[in-house]
Amino acid sequence: MSHILTSYIWPTAWGPSYARSCAICIVANALCILMSWAFRNHLSHLNQGLEAEDVRLNRPKGFRYLL
Repeated sequence: MSHILTSYIWPTAWGPSYARSCAICIVANALCILMSWAFRNHLSHLNQGLEAEDVRLNRPKGFRYLL
């Protein structure tokens, strides 16, 4: 998919500095980092729920998501 977007993100008219193109890439990377952080927090919350359920039902430690 990136090969399709490249012609729109890096148009020749924005050159030679390509400041807008770099800004688009920075925002996309920041969004990726933010979404990864949110997903990690979600998995951590699920792990806490699983651990509480194991303790409540007096079961040995079961499945956990790797963080």
